[in-house]
Amino acid sequence: MSIIFNIFFPKASDTLILKNKNVITKDNTIDSTLIYKEFNGGILRISKDGISFFNNNTDFKWTHTYNMKNPIVSIRGNYALIADKGGNDLYLFNKLGLLSYAIADKIIEKAVVSDDGISFIIVDDIEATFIKVYSKELKEMDISIKSTFKGEGYPIDIAVSNDSTEIIVSYGIITNENIFTSKVIFYNFSEIGKNVGANRIVGSFVNSNESNFISKVHFFDNEYALSVYNGGLKFYSTKVLINPKIIKEIKYDKKIKSIDMSNQLLSIVLEDNIVENFDKAGNLLSRKSINIDYQDFYLSNNYLIFIKNKEINIYNKNLDLIFNGEIENTEKIIYLNNFFNTNLLVGFQNEIKLFELK
Repeated sequence: MSIIFNIFFPKASDTLILKNKNVITKDNTIDSTLIYKEFNGGILRISKDGISFFNNNTDFKWTHTYNMKNPIVSIRGNYALIADKGGNDLYLFNKLGLLSYAIADKIIEKAVVSDDGISFIIVDDIEATFIKVYSKELKEMDISIKSTFKGEGYPIDIAVSNDSTEIIVSYGIITNENIFTSKVIFYNFSEIGKNVGANRIVGSFVNSNESNFISKVHFFDNEYALSVYNGGLKFYSTKVLINPKIIKEIKYDKKIKSIDMSNQLLSIVLEDNIVENFDKAGNLLSRKSINIDYQDFYLSNNYLIFIKNKEINIYNKNLDLIFNGEIENTEKIIYLNNFFNTNLLVGFQNEIKLFELK
């Protein structure tokens, strides 16, 4: 394997050293469901056949096998929730391995977990959809929110606050004028939520432009949330628990190509490769035109990662280029993590490798 790298890295030379690697399998079968996720200072490798955990030195720690058609993952704090979209299986893991397992009584569409291990699952039984709540032991709790397409609408996405007291849900709806549009609803599950009524709704925001469909929602923490529509962004404050409000809206006349968010940062790439970073209150932190071609984009430790096959570009949140390089004669890069500004952990179909920058 030959490696070509151009290093633009503070206090680092252009030397790249292969520090460690772990060959996971020699099976050359391509698993299109394979994903990697940062977790508890290490990395999770998640596929339709199982999940494995490695520390940030690529050392294997544990594995758990299962059989899923379409695994989806939600990670918050010390918990990783794996669900089979279109199926019924739910698995909750912590750093030591499997914590609990459950079989949902209806088809799973979405699943998210909070910092304290409480899971919120959207399930579908054709006539209606339900949001169900599960404990850390994956025991179904006595909380269920039912919706129909002619009622609240069809749930598209869901996000939960760190402390699991609030959720934000985006719905596709048909208005009284027979117009298809979308809205977001905030639910509160604390004692305050009980006092507002059985449905626990503390805020509802209908999108006034039917062409701007809300596809993604996110909780940064307990006090700030986000919705993403195909015309822009809306930032919300939930500091007043019974009265969430929109604190900023960013509108675009260009298509949003890519978006990712952490608990501190929101990064978007527009169709003309303009990149913008916002804090959780919607304040613009940086904006820059980046002339690169990429296939995958995501945040890693608040660094922006762009990947195309074997080429890597890394920017900090000020949008300074700190790394540009290509790994030749190897598999397509599926995942890359920037650890502590000196190590690059690269995930492939069948192995993970740790490179050190010196």
